[in-house]
Amino acid sequence: MADHGLVLVLNAGSSSLKFCVYRTAESDPWPLEARGQIEGIGTAARFTAKDGGGTTLHDERLEGSVRDMPAALDSLAKWLRGRFQGRERSRRRPPRRRTADRRTQRRCSWTRR
Repeated sequence: MADHGLVLVLNAGSSSLKFCVYRTAESDPWPLEARGQIEGIGTAARFTAKDGGGTTLHDERLEGSVRDMPAALDSLAKWLRGRFQGRERSRRRPPRRRTADRRTQRRCSWTRR
């Protein structure tokens, strides 16, 4: 099975940023590597992340550092680089908008903790 990299899915709301990271592969559906959220943006922000099996990877209060969506994206990008950088070959592709199918929605339920 060929490994093709990672895909990041984002869902941004008014006070939260939710994400899923999938490993692309020839198999269907793609394996879920991580999912989580930064909630309470602009107030009492908290960053949580779990792996595909539900094990907690990160749980941190972001005291005053996440006041808006750009700051939340910066915090998430820093965590993603620390977690995944170097594990994949560098390959930049232009972003493409894609609507998640029902399998993806079930596997990356934003309400699961």
